[in-house]
Amino acid sequence: MAIRSLVTFEATGFPNEAKWTPAGSPLVPDGRLVAEALVKALREVGFEVSNPQQHLFYGWRFEIPFHNSLEWCLLQQPGPWLLLVREKRSVLHRLFHRTSGGELKRVLTALDRVLKLDSRFSSIQWFEEQAYDAGAKQGAETPL
Repeated sequence: MAIRSLVTFEATGFPNEAKWTPAGSPLVPDGRLVAEALVKALREVGFEVSNPQQHLFYGWRFEIPFHNSLEWCLLQQPGPWLLLVREKRSVLHRLFHRTSGGELKRVLTALDRVLKLDSRFSSIQWFEEQAYDAGAKQGAETPL
Protein backbone atom coordinates (compact mmCIF):
# COMPACT_ATOMS: atom_id res chain seq x y z
CA MET A 1 0.00 0.00 0.00
CA ALA A 2 1.35 3.42 -0.95
CA ILE A 3 1.77 5.83 1.93
CA ARG A 4 1.31 9.45 0.97
CA SER A 5 3.09 11.48 3.64
CA LEU A 6 2.90 14.90 2.01
CA VAL A 7 -0.29 16.93 1.93
CA THR A 8 -1.10 20.23 0.23
CA PHE A 9 -4.07 22.37 1.24
CA GLU A 10 -5.48 25.87 1.29
CA ALA A 11 -6.07 27.64 4.60
CA THR A 12 -8.36 30.63 5.09
CA GLY A 13 -8.93 32.83 8.11
CA PHE A 14 -5.30 33.00 9.22
CA PRO A 15 -3.47 36.36 9.08
CA ASN A 16 -0.16 36.58 7.26
CA GLU A 17 2.57 36.58 9.91
CA ALA A 18 5.64 36.72 7.70
CA LYS A 19 8.39 39.13 8.72
CA TRP A 20 11.17 40.39 6.49
CA THR A 21 14.50 42.09 7.05
CA PRO A 22 14.87 45.70 5.80
CA ALA A 23 16.78 44.27 2.82
CA GLY A 24 13.82 42.03 1.93
CA SER A 25 15.17 38.69 3.10
CA PRO A 26 12.80 36.31 4.92
CA LEU A 27 13.11 36.44 8.70
CA VAL A 28 9.98 34.74 10.08
CA PRO A 29 7.84 32.61 7.78
CA ASP A 30 4.08 32.76 7.61
CA GLY A 31 2.18 29.82 9.05
CA ARG A 32 2.74 29.78 12.81
CA LEU A 33 -1.02 30.04 13.45
CA VAL A 34 -1.76 27.33 10.88
CA ALA A 35 0.79 25.04 12.59
CA GLU A 36 -0.69 25.88 16.00
CA ALA A 37 -4.19 24.99 14.75
CA LEU A 38 -2.95 21.61 13.52
CA VAL A 39 -1.07 20.93 16.76
CA LYS A 40 -4.11 21.85 18.86
CA ALA A 41 -6.39 19.60 16.81
CA LEU A 42 -3.95 16.66 17.03
CA ARG A 43 -3.73 17.11 20.80
CA GLU A 44 -7.52 17.12 21.01
CA VAL A 45 -7.63 13.67 19.36
CA GLY A 46 -5.09 12.27 21.81
CA PHE A 47 -1.62 12.81 20.39
CA GLU A 48 1.29 14.25 22.34
CA VAL A 49 2.62 16.99 20.06
CA SER A 50 5.42 19.52 20.53
CA ASN A 51 4.79 23.22 20.14
CA PRO A 52 5.55 24.53 16.65
CA GLN A 53 9.05 25.93 16.19
CA GLN A 54 10.40 27.94 13.31
CA HIS A 55 12.38 25.81 10.86
CA LEU A 56 15.09 27.93 9.28
CA PHE A 57 13.54 30.83 7.37
CA TYR A 58 10.83 28.95 5.47
CA GLY A 59 8.61 26.87 7.72
CA TRP A 60 7.31 25.58 11.03
CA ARG A 61 8.03 22.15 12.47
CA PHE A 62 6.41 20.09 15.19
CA GLU A 63 6.98 16.54 16.40
CA ILE A 64 4.84 13.67 17.58
CA PRO A 65 6.88 11.25 19.72
CA PHE A 66 6.18 7.55 20.04
CA HIS A 67 8.02 4.84 21.98
CA ASN A 68 10.48 3.91 19.21
CA SER A 69 9.98 6.66 16.66
CA LEU A 70 9.25 10.29 16.12
CA GLU A 71 6.93 11.69 13.49
CA TRP A 72 8.52 14.93 12.27
CA CYS A 73 6.20 17.43 10.58
CA LEU A 74 7.22 20.46 8.51
CA LEU A 75 4.72 23.08 7.35
CA GLN A 76 5.70 25.48 4.58
CA GLN A 77 3.96 27.52 1.91
CA PRO A 78 5.30 27.27 -1.64
CA GLY A 79 1.83 28.05 -3.11
CA PRO A 80 -0.79 26.06 -1.30
CA TRP A 81 0.32 25.02 2.18
CA LEU A 82 2.52 21.95 2.18
CA LEU A 83 2.86 19.65 5.19
CA LEU A 84 5.49 16.92 5.08
CA VAL A 85 5.47 14.10 7.64
CA ARG A 86 8.55 11.91 8.07
CA GLU A 87 9.17 9.04 10.43
CA LYS A 88 12.45 9.33 12.33
CA ARG A 89 13.83 6.33 14.21
CA SER A 90 17.10 5.80 16.00
CA VAL A 91 19.92 4.03 14.15
CA LEU A 92 19.75 1.07 16.55
CA HIS A 93 16.02 0.72 16.09
CA ARG A 94 16.38 0.83 12.28
CA LEU A 95 19.10 -1.85 12.40
CA PHE A 96 17.34 -4.32 14.67
CA HIS A 97 13.62 -3.78 14.15
CA ARG A 98 11.36 -3.80 11.18
CA THR A 99 8.73 -1.12 11.26
CA SER A 100 5.13 -1.56 10.33
CA GLY A 101 4.70 2.17 9.82
CA GLY A 102 1.79 1.99 12.25
CA GLU A 103 2.59 5.25 14.01
CA LEU A 104 3.06 7.07 10.73
CA LYS A 105 -0.25 5.73 9.43
CA ARG A 106 -2.01 6.82 12.64
CA VAL A 107 -0.60 10.35 12.34
CA LEU A 108 -1.45 10.66 8.64
CA THR A 109 -4.99 9.40 9.20
CA ALA A 110 -5.45 11.84 12.09
CA LEU A 111 -4.09 14.75 10.04
CA ASP A 112 -6.44 13.88 7.19
CA ARG A 113 -9.40 13.88 9.58
CA VAL A 114 -8.28 17.13 11.26
CA LEU A 115 -7.89 18.92 7.92
CA LYS A 116 -11.24 17.71 6.60
CA LEU A 117 -13.22 18.55 9.76
CA ASP A 118 -11.97 22.14 10.01
CA SER A 119 -13.75 24.39 7.50
CA ARG A 120 -10.70 26.69 7.33
CA PHE A 121 -8.87 23.99 5.34
CA SER A 122 -9.77 23.03 1.77
CA SER A 123 -8.35 21.59 -1.48
CA ILE A 124 -6.64 18.79 0.46
CA GLN A 125 -4.43 16.55 -1.69
CA TRP A 126 -2.11 13.78 -0.51
CA PHE A 127 1.09 12.85 -2.37
CA GLU A 128 3.93 10.39 -2.14
CA GLU A 129 6.99 12.56 -1.55
CA GLN A 130 8.81 11.32 -4.67
CA ALA A 131 5.79 11.97 -6.89
CA TYR A 132 5.41 15.50 -5.54
CA ASP A 133 9.12 16.19 -6.04
CA ALA A 134 8.80 14.89 -9.62
CA GLY A 135 6.11 17.47 -10.31
CA ALA A 136 2.85 15.59 -9.79
CA LYS A 137 -0.03 18.06 -9.96
CA GLN A 138 -2.88 15.87 -8.79
CA GLY A 139 -2.82 14.09 -5.45
CA ALA A 140 -5.09 11.56 -3.77
CA GLU A 141 -8.00 12.20 -1.41
CA THR A 142 -6.48 10.19 1.44
CA PRO A 143 -3.00 9.42 2.75
CA LEU A 144 -3.44 5.62 2.60
